[in-house]
Amino acid sequence: MGIYSYELYTEYDVDIIIRIGSMGSNDKRLELRDILLVDTAYTESMFALNLTGENKGEENFVAYPSMSVTSEILQQGLAMNERKFKVGNIATSECFDKYTKNPKLYYERMNPSWNILRM
Repeated sequence: MGIYSYELYTEYDVDIIIRIGSMGSNDKRLELRDILLVDTAYTESMFALNLTGENKGEENFVAYPSMSVTSEILQQGLAMNERKFKVGNIATSECFDKYTKNPKLYYERMNPSWNILRM
């Protein structure tokens, strides 16, 4: 996604990118077919650091969306009276749990205050 977004911004003059897709979760706060608006995304990838070149410590691992775009999406979702529309924080990884020796360790490294939905 990093390369694609970079090229969209730099080569095609795109102003806003909205990723829409599917995901899996075993978090009890989510039900089948819920629509999740991601508020923040935690990752251990160095994408943000490599993109900005700024070392912000723990902040390197949290990607924040545009608040104006997020607010607009939330308003539209609520206006549709969509009961399955939810907002939450996620964690992303280059490895699926299936291929990780102990996926629990990944979640244990996250700050509990981030309130990450378990994927």
